[in-house]
Amino acid sequence: MTRKLLLVALMAVTLVAASNASADVFTFNVDYCSNPCLGGVPANNNAGTVTLTQAATNIVTVLVQLNNLVFHDQGLESFAFNVTGNPALSLTTGVIANNQVKITNDGGSTWTFHNPAGNTDGAGTFMYSFECAAAPGQCAGGPSTFEFQVDVTGLTVAGLEIKGSANVDFAANVANGTCTGMVGAGNGTAQSTPATTNDGTACAAAVPEPTTLALVGSGLITLGMTARRKWKARHAV
Repeated sequence: MTRKLLLVALMAVTLVAASNASADVFTFNVDYCSNPCLGGVPANNNAGTVTLTQAATNIVTVLVQLNNLVFHDQGLESFAFNVTGNPALSLTTGVIANNQVKITNDGGSTWTFHNPAGNTDGAGTFMYSFECAAAPGQCAGGPSTFEFQVDVTGLTVAGLEIKGSANVDFAANVANGTCTGMVGAGNGTAQSTPATTNDGTACAAAVPEPTTLALVGSGLITLGMTARRKWKARHAV
C-alpha cells in the first residue's frame, strides 16, 4: 500500500513538473521593415523566436532570442506583447506579484516598461511594450536576448498568445547592421504566416569596417609568412 502511495505521489509531482515546463515557441517570420530586414524572401524569414513557458501558477516566462540581429529602439518599441484581459501591469525589480512584470535577463541593456505600448509601426497596436536604452544603430549593450516574467491571476501561456488590435502576437524592433524595423511572430495560438510586407530593397548585413578588414588582412599575411618560413626550413639543404 505504501509503495502504491509513493508511486501515485511521484506521478503527481512528475505531471506538475511537466505542466510547469511546457513551452510554446513562435518564430519571428513577418517582416515589417521598409527595406526588408530578413532578405525579402518570406519563406526564409527567421529573425528569432519567442518562447513562452509556464514557470509557476499564474506566472509565464517570455524568452525572446534574436537570430543574427540585435534589438533596436529610436522611435519604435523594442519588444511588444499582449495579455488577455488587458490587466494594469507594472514593472517590479523585487519579488514578482500579481499584475506585475519582472525582467529576468536584460541581455546587457536597460529597459523601460510601457503600458500601453508605444509605436510598433506596421505590426499594429499592442497593450504592453519594453523600450531599451538607445545607442547608435542598436540598443545600448547590443542585446540579442531578452527575458521577463508576467504574473496575472489565472495566467497561462495561452493568455499571451493573442493579437488584440495588433497584426501579430509579438513584435520586436531589430537591427542587422544596415537597416532597422519591426518583425512579428504569432497568430493567436498558431504560428504566423511568413510575410514580407514592404517591397523596398532587401538589406544585407553590414560590411565590416576598414579597421576590421585591415586586422583580417594582417592576420592572413602573418599566417602566410609563417607558412613560408616553415616550408623553407623543411627544404633547406
